Amino acid sequence: MRRQVLTVEMIEPLSGGGVTLAITFDLFVFDLGFSWTKRLYPIGLILRPLLWILIFLVNVIGRVLENGISSRQISFNHLTIGRKT
Repeated sequence: MRRQVLTVEMIEPLSGGGVTLAITFDLFVFDLGFSWTKRLYPIGLILRPLLWILIFLVNVIGRVLENGISSRQISFNHLTIGRKT
């Protein structure tokens, strides 16, 4: 197989700081939910709707911050476009 050489044309962030922080919080909450033991399961059933509302609010606030203050320093993902030389 030959070695392919690409020239990077553009690197564009797919999201900004607000969405990145909201996604990071979502990952933290879901990871916290998976670490519950069987004894805490009934409490989790009661708190689950509250957590969904909290996650919804964090995502909405993250999107509003994204539109108001678009920071590209901590992007969640990047789109890289290159061409073969």
